Amino acid sequence: MLAQKAERHLDYGLEYISAFPRRLHQVRLANIWPLLFAIKTLALSRDNVEVVRSEVKITRDDVKQIMRMTSIKGWSNRWLREYYERLKYVNGELQVAID
Repeated sequence: MLAQKAERHLDYGLEYISAFPRRLHQVRLANIWPLLFAIKTLALSRDNVEVVRSEVKITRDDVKQIMRMTSIKGWSNRWLREYYERLKYVNGELQVAID
């Protein structure tokens, strides 16, 4: 239930970012990066006991990849939505919380 609520808030964040014009690419990036880091972390956290035992973090490589991809293609709302949806997956499987 908590993960679903967090995901809804992140979905609203995606809508907010999509409202920025393409020409404000740097402003978009300043908002895109925390959003995508959060959705990736949420995907890793679902049904993962390590969340309780210690902590779950995205890797430095994940951060670099997100920053690289968005720097190139983050101006496109369509691409951003598709990339956001892909980050919800871990190892090719959608991580759905069972509350």
